[in-house]
Amino acid sequence: MSLPVSTEAWIRSCRGRSICVVGNAVFHRNWGEHIDSFDIVVRFNNYAITGFEKEVGRKTTAWASYANLDGYLQPRAGLTTYSPFRCDASESGDACFPGAVYAVSDVHQLLGIARPTTGTALLALFHQERVAATVVGFDFLRSGHYMKPSHRHTRDIHCEMNSEEKFVRGSHHFTLL
Repeated sequence: MSLPVSTEAWIRSCRGRSICVVGNAVFHRNWGEHIDSFDIVVRFNNYAITGFEKEVGRKTTAWASYANLDGYLQPRAGLTTYSPFRCDASESGDACFPGAVYAVSDVHQLLGIARPTTGTALLALFHQERVAATVVGFDFLRSGHYMKPSHRHTRDIHCEMNSEEKFVRGSHHFTLL
């Protein structure tokens, strides 16, 4: 099976299927069964499933990450990495992740945000391609990660969360749970 030429091409190939984009925020409900009912389930960066099945489900069909060889990301066997960033974007680091699929569009320009989170960057591409998705587990960095609630993001990232939240909530392509 050949890889799509871009993250946007992959998103277009998902059109007409049910899609759940699962963020890493702390979950306050058990969405697992609902999430697993979607045709496509997209998860981010260093997501975890084991021990969190009731909250986040078991199914993963696509992995979205910033696809950087910085050693932080844990490889996901059997999953293609779809980056919402261009290969030459600062988030991608000095080298393209082998086997990853990168965006053609500049999400920084699409969003008007200098350093968008991976989740909002991917949703910007879904919006651009006019592909609908259900979004769960996005609280715009108000909490830690569901797998590590004590994790806190750096203060400079929080500065753009209002812009990210306004974009996601304002798009008619997304249903937020």
